[in-house]
Amino acid sequence: MESLKIFLKDLMTQESISGYEGKVVKVFCGHAKKTADEVYVDRIGNAICKVKGTQKESKKKVMIFAHLDSLGLIASRITEQGFIHVDRLGGIPEKVLPGLRVSIRTIDDKYVPGIIAVKSHHATSAEEKYKVDKVTDLYIDIGASCKEDVLNAGIRVGCPMVYEPRYQELMGNRISGTAVDDRAGCACLLRILELIDKQRPDVETYVVGTTFEEFNLRGAMLAAREIKPDFAI
Repeated sequence: MESLKIFLKDLMTQESISGYEGKVVKVFCGHAKKTADEVYVDRIGNAICKVKGTQKESKKKVMIFAHLDSLGLIASRITEQGFIHVDRLGGIPEKVLPGLRVSIRTIDDKYVPGIIAVKSHHATSAEEKYKVDKVTDLYIDIGASCKEDVLNAGIRVGCPMVYEPRYQELMGNRISGTAVDDRAGCACLLRILELIDKQRPDVETYVVGTTFEEFNLRGAMLAAREIKPDFAI
C-alpha cells in the first residue's frame, strides 16, 4: 500500500494534459525501470514496459494498460486587458471550474500559474448566482495588465492548461487531488510490475501507460497495433 501512495503522489503532481504527457511519462518510466525487463517510449509517447514470460515456447502476449494523460483546457483568445478565454480539452465538468487554479503550458515548455476568474458576490445578479457558466464564457487571470504581458509570458492561443496539480491524503486511507482519472490506474500498473517481478508470468506481458486517451484514445490503439496482444486488459 505504501508504494501505491508514492506512485499516486508522483504521478498526480505532474502537469501532463492530453498530447503533452512528457512529464508524467518520465516519472512513470523512472519507477517502471526498477522492475520491468525493458522500458521504452514509442513515437506517440506511450510508456511501454515489457516483462518476459517464463514459458519460452509460448507466443502469447498480454497487454495491461491505463492512460497517463489528463483532461484540461486550451487558450482560445487573449483579450487586450490580458485575460485568457478558454475552451475544453476533454470532458470538463463546468460546474466546478470557477475559482480553480490552473497551470498554463507556455511555448517554452514552462508553466505559468493562473486562476479561473469569478465575479464578486456583490457584483453578481440574483439570476447569475445559480447559473453554471459555459466553459467558453470563463477566462483565466494570470495577473497580466494587458495582452502584451500574456504574450511575454510565453502564452499563445492554443496553449494547453491543466488544473494546478494537487495530491492530498484524507481519512480512511483515501486520497483526493487532480488527475485521479487515470493516474490511479497508472499507479496500479506500477504496483502490478512490482508484483509480477516477484512471481513471473507464463507469457510475455506488456504494461502500458497510454497517451491521448482524453482526446481520442489514439495512444492505446497504436500501442495495441504495435504489440499485437492476444489479451488486453
